[in-house]
Amino acid sequence: MKTIAYAMVAGVVLLVLLVEAVDENKDKSKEVWGDTFRGVALSISLPREQFKVGEEIDIAIKFKNFGDKEVSLLGEDRLSDYRAGLFRADGSALAKHEWARKADEPPSGPWHGSRSVARLSPGEQYGRTVPLKTWFDVKDPGQYYLVVVGRIWSWDEGSAMSNLVRFSVVAADEQKKP
Repeated sequence: MKTIAYAMVAGVVLLVLLVEAVDENKDKSKEVWGDTFRGVALSISLPREQFKVGEEIDIAIKFKNFGDKEVSLLGEDRLSDYRAGLFRADGSALAKHEWARKADEPPSGPWHGSRSVARLSPGEQYGRTVPLKTWFDVKDPGQYYLVVVGRIWSWDEGSAMSNLVRFSVVAADEQKKP
């Protein structure tokens, strides 16, 4: 019973920290990046903060090399090179599509390691847009939190974690509130 209580407290603390992190990133005039790790940071953004149920939600994903050395990203730019987490306001995670769950499994087979590589020089950035529905179906109104992790090819094992983005989904007939 104590374990469950501790887990619940830890979940609430995590959610509070996530909300505070999102609130710190409210200034839309500047790009917000995840923590810089080995000189590289990842940023995600959405075109706005509120969407209607069933509406397309596009995620802008950008890598930037803040370091002083060249880094290599996976040049084929497969969606399996990214991991995404989508959480409801209560901290529960949304389930991914079946293919996205399979893509999260470690790569294996004879072709692993033979992929092309894109290089980012210091100060350069690379970006793409990915529809949220690639990973998740958001069918219910509510408040959501999104984070993305991207692989860095030139690291033996490693990845960059994005900033946290908060957005809401409203019923199709609901108007945006002031």
